[in-house]
Amino acid sequence: MNAARVDFPKVFEVMKEQVMRALQTMPTNADQLKSSLSNLPYAKIAEIWSAERKQKEEWDTQAKPIQELRKKIEPEMLDLIKQQRLNYLVNGTHFPLPKARSSAKYTFCRLTANHKTLCYGDCDDTADHTHENLNNKLLVNDIKGLFTGNDCPHAKEKKGTKGLPTHLMFSIIQDGTEDTINFTAPTDDDFCMWIDGINALIGSPMTSKLKDQHLAILLNMEVKLRLLDTEGLEIPKEQPEIPPEPPNYDFAYDI
Repeated sequence: MNAARVDFPKVFEVMKEQVMRALQTMPTNADQLKSSLSNLPYAKIAEIWSAERKQKEEWDTQAKPIQELRKKIEPEMLDLIKQQRLNYLVNGTHFPLPKARSSAKYTFCRLTANHKTLCYGDCDDTADHTHENLNNKLLVNDIKGLFTGNDCPHAKEKKGTKGLPTHLMFSIIQDGTEDTINFTAPTDDDFCMWIDGINALIGSPMTSKLKDQHLAILLNMEVKLRLLDTEGLEIPKEQPEIPPEPPNYDFAYDI
């Protein structure tokens, strides 16, 4: 029978923390020390460490050097999000159709691998569809912009869109014409991915809430990775002042 493996360095670290915090209560006898130690079980120490780590992270994010680092790497993170959105559009999505419109259940739309054309068409199943069997094509260069929500033309067609949520609707505006290509996303995430993806295709900013969430996660992860070498060091909120130059450089030698 194998004995349970014990992480002795971790045990000693917890014991040290328990003793140090118990001594901070200034016990005057052994009974008081014992009582203080009993109030500091492992769960309590872990909770204290977690709170201190969170407080340090919040402090670090307020420091000017960290803010500047976040600003510097933000374009790189936005580019990652953009590439992920475009890959999502390449995979394609089945958009539900109102029953009153046609016998088909879905409109399937996907972006070509070269990111130049949107291919779409009605279908009855959720199987993957190739670009060849999607009859309708729209060049990305012919996309002027987007309508979303209640601004979409099909959101105003109460009979033709019965049962479809308005907040998941978006319409692609074709350049040089008043025609739009109308879709209703199956989920909130699909809506955000397509809105961001189309905006990325036409060079507009990605504006969805999901983009903000993904950007925050990526920035936090990247900042933590880049600050691994500063573990245990206190990062000042402001950049330290540069000391004045010396009166002379007699201490410098030519080599």
